[in-house]
Amino acid sequence: MDLSFVDRYTYRARLVPSLLTFLPLAFGGMIWFPGQEATWKVVGVILVSSGGATLLSHFGRDLGAKKQNELFRLWGGVPTNRLLSHRLTRFDEVTLGRYHAKLKYLIPELQIPNAVEEMKNPSHAAQIYDSAIAFLREKTRDQKVFPVVFAENVNYGFRRNLLGWKPVGIGASSLGLMSCAVFAATHFRDEQSVTLLSIAGAIVSATLLILWLFVIRPRWVRYAADAYAERLVRSLDAL
Repeated sequence: MDLSFVDRYTYRARLVPSLLTFLPLAFGGMIWFPGQEATWKVVGVILVSSGGATLLSHFGRDLGAKKQNELFRLWGGVPTNRLLSHRLTRFDEVTLGRYHAKLKYLIPELQIPNAVEEMKNPSHAAQIYDSAIAFLREKTRDQKVFPVVFAENVNYGFRRNLLGWKPVGIGASSLGLMSCAVFAATHFRDEQSVTLLSIAGAIVSATLLILWLFVIRPRWVRYAADAYAERLVRSLDAL
């Protein structure tokens, strides 16, 4: 299946979460039709050539974007913007002051508020930080110049989009597990390779179900969000 037309971010942060979501269903279907590798390959080619992979990545992006708004409300703001805030940052006072000074140098028309001004008008300060972060995103788009920023952005996008797929993923993993379990129970005397495939499918489905239920949560996404936010702001040192 040739996916060379998909850019690195779309593939790793949007398409891979979508494919993982439906992987148990693929196992659950394949075990009932053994020996049809050529047919499944044709189906895959048709899906890709007809835009199925692109459509799937769009669904993943939209679900992730919708979930992102909920996450920001849960976290009390956008992680990147919080790092520039006097009240919410994890940076020490000296480091934050250095980054604010660099932003003033790079964007002279942007009036970075001091701590008192931010306290008096936090909504206006948030707008300024929004603008500063938008500037940083544009300045760090070159993956070769800022590979770590890109890598952390991919990590965050991957986790966020997986969280967006979570309800579907739980259902797909449950169905895949049941399908593989039923097949293994009713064909345990059949050809060994067929039985092993159903066992492998059951293990994959069960593993993904556990991940959906106990790992893929807002806190798990926040680790990646905070890592990306810090790396993006620290890119000011290279600008």
